[in-house]
Amino acid sequence: LAIRYFQQTTNDFQAVGIDGTSCSDARICDLPGLNGMNLPPLDEESQADLDDPYVFHFPDGNATLARLMVRQLIPAVAPAGKDMNDVVLAKFDYSQLDRPESPVKLRLNSTGLHAANVGDKVEVTYMTG
Repeated sequence: LAIRYFQQTTNDFQAVGIDGTSCSDARICDLPGLNGMNLPPLDEESQADLDDPYVFHFPDGNATLARLMVRQLIPAVAPAGKDMNDVVLAKFDYSQLDRPESPVKLRLNSTGLHAANVGDKVEVTYMTG
């Protein structure tokens, strides 16, 4: 149980488990296990990072990143906000995702299988469901 817990401690800010985190990064992130090693003090920049903890998390995980990309590609889908925080609560107009006149089209519940240029158009094969 402890190994499973510690393996996941770096997932939210490094996007890898502890087996993919260097000892230097583990120390800078103040992960357990290095305090008793009598290592020299951290440099000023690393100590400042440690004193100012990482607190930027999206409440819906990485879905916010996808929402930001969709809003960038199809601006009509959601109102523009002041910053990335606004997209978390934005109401998306899904009818804007696949409009014939739009240069970018997204289809919900669909997986693209093949796309090919055919003259000045693009032929797309996809599955739904």
